Amino acid sequence: MKLNTLINALNKCNEAVLILRLEDVNDITSFKVEFVNNATQKANGSVPSEIIGKYVKDVYPGVFEEYPALVEAYRDALNGKSTNLGIIPYEDDNVELGQFNCVINPIEENCIGVFYENVTEKINADKTVKKKINELEAMNALLVDREVLMTNLKKENRELKRLSENAA
Repeated sequence: MKLNTLINALNKCNEAVLILRLEDVNDITSFKVEFVNNATQKANGSVPSEIIGKYVKDVYPGVFEEYPALVEAYRDALNGKSTNLGIIPYEDDNVELGQFNCVINPIEENCIGVFYENVTEKINADKTVKKKINELEAMNALLVDREVLMTNLKKENRELKRLSENAA
């Protein structure tokens, strides 16, 4: 497969892809961005051409200090282990607070892949849908209760009419 074909395929993915290379094996903070796809910009605002070749610690300030689970996943990937971090909150000076579904995979020696998607809008939409469902279920319960009450009142009314007719 041609390299351009692979790059084109990665750029068509909805999931953000970062390929990071460790420059100094004795310094976990020495990862440099080797490749990012176009979805990265949508996910967190990082313009691919502006971050390739830069250190992760410069592109995503505080990542090594504030996200120990992410750093541990980086270490695991360097040792050949993939880690699904699930949904994690993330923010920094350049990225507003969001929820990201994140997986870290080994690529080759001293090289890892970070695959993530900003799922904040999906989570918020799910919350809105759940709230609306709860409101509709509450309304349905009220309407059902009202219908039961009306049915009982009609039965009671018919019974009273019957007793009234029998008494007359």
